[in-house]
Amino acid sequence: MGWPDVKAEDLQAFFPGDLLETGHDILFFWVARMVMMSLELTDKLPFHTVFLHPMVRDEEGGKMSKSKGNVIDPLEVMDGCELQTLLQKLYDSNLPEKEIKKTEIQKQKEFPDGIPECGTDALRFSLLSYMVQSSINLDVKRVVGYRQFCNKLWNINKFALKNFPEGFVPEKEGVKGLKLSLSDKWILTRLSALVKDTNERFDNFDFGYMAQGLYDFWQKELADYYLESIKPVMSGDDAEAKKAALNTLYICLDFSLKMLHPAMPYLTEELYQRLPHRKGEAFDSICIATFPETVVSYEKENVEDHVAQLQLVVTKFRSQMAALNIATKDKPTIYIRCEDESVKKIFSSETAVFQSNIKAGAASILAKGDAEPEGCIKSFASEKIQIYIKVVGLIDIKLEIDRVNKANAKLVDLKEKLGKKMSIKGYEEKVPEKTRLENTAKSDGYQKEIEANEKSIKDLQKFL
Repeated sequence: MGWPDVKAEDLQAFFPGDLLETGHDILFFWVARMVMMSLELTDKLPFHTVFLHPMVRDEEGGKMSKSKGNVIDPLEVMDGCELQTLLQKLYDSNLPEKEIKKTEIQKQKEFPDGIPECGTDALRFSLLSYMVQSSINLDVKRVVGYRQFCNKLWNINKFALKNFPEGFVPEKEGVKGLKLSLSDKWILTRLSALVKDTNERFDNFDFGYMAQGLYDFWQKELADYYLESIKPVMSGDDAEAKKAALNTLYICLDFSLKMLHPAMPYLTEELYQRLPHRKGEAFDSICIATFPETVVSYEKENVEDHVAQLQLVVTKFRSQMAALNIATKDKPTIYIRCEDESVKKIFSSETAVFQSNIKAGAASILAKGDAEPEGCIKSFASEKIQIYIKVVGLIDIKLEIDRVNKANAKLVDLKEKLGKKMSIKGYEEKVPEKTRLENTAKSDGYQKEIEANEKSIKDLQKFL
């Protein structure tokens, strides 16, 4: 850098530094000596922060060693590697013959076609995701999983670009004044929380939780829920709703790509360049784009609680479909009864969104006083929300009666065991009031489900 010329251009520009990243195993051998040398020669610290990353080990937690044949070459993971190359490492190692044969069988089972090409971003993101632990026990299958996540990102952006009309330019003021749906407000609220968390995690070097938060947003919230919720809007005729959804989607992609960029620099740059941009906005590279700091939030409107109610029913519906062995292509009719009027309004206003998420043939909200629909299996999403799935003509009624009987027997057993606990001597005096109330509510819940199952069995028996 030009030392001992203290006015040298490079020394002025690059010394002292801010942060040194290294492993704890060379803290004394390297880091301490850098500090001592710098203080001796310049009377300055060479950096003010040292970030110690975890040790990278094999998937069993063993230290990587050529003699063990367990070294994972980053290039083989990034570029792909044939099985024979992986095995050759074992033959070239100092492992006992018995261990070589054992590991060879394991490698052939895990990677019969070798390691697929995962790319730099998948490996980088995998290493970051491990950083919630004290050591990185690197499993190549996990990197392969994040390669699939990269494909997911590509497909999400492909969906957006397909739906952005020709010449689409995002609104300069974001979503201000647009006709936002519950789903639009919800995803923006989740994005707002992500922005806050990501900035905090960067500042605190919590890269593992940062990576997990970004993954959950893209995979679980944006892809699994929001994109499904706007598909009816994209194919519908409501121009205002479509405009709101497209601008909401653009903000989600723009902001979350920028936040993901430090963890996945190559893919995010490529996708960012393909996005439309606001007029007058510089977008030469995502590297120099402004990092997100705030996003509009609708937390005060309880949108997260409202969507949680929808998701609760979706989850219950899907698990019930799996239990009944009904394929989504059969598109059964579903009915929902809500005792809470505010929740009922949500379902009524978001019927198309809900129907799209559960992939049902038809979804109807039962009005107060409506009779229970015939030929349906009834289940509880919560104490105040019941689901009816029309099963006649879709399943074997006799087998279903047997299944419900078995499920009911388990509920009866649970209720009886809880009843015994609640009837022990001194229960009222010894057990805290909060626990007693919880147990009473749980017992009542069991009873409601038991009665619902008994009624379902009775209804189904009519069709035998």
